[in-house]
Amino acid sequence: MSAPPKKYRNHWASSHENDGKSKYGGRDCAGYGKTPPKPVWPKKAKVALNFVINYEEGGEKCLLHGDSESEKLLTEIVGADAYENERHMNIESLYE
Repeated sequence: MSAPPKKYRNHWASSHENDGKSKYGGRDCAGYGKTPPKPVWPKKAKVALNFVINYEEGGEKCLLHGDSESEKLLTEIVGADAYENERHMNIESLYE
């Protein structure tokens, strides 16, 4: 992939005060690069698993559950409006 034209090279460059620092806020953000860590797991295990289960049910509004309007807040759809006495199929599909 070739570099963008010179006039566009810094178009998306960030100007945050922490740019270029390897440590800030007490965190080491330098990374490992070519020398990643070599963890030693108990009993010489080869695989480490981490399960996160987030179960949320019934927090959203739904006409099928007796609510008077559809959900509008528990969504990533910007500017979504509640539909009175009508299902909002787009939002409901997010909860399936």
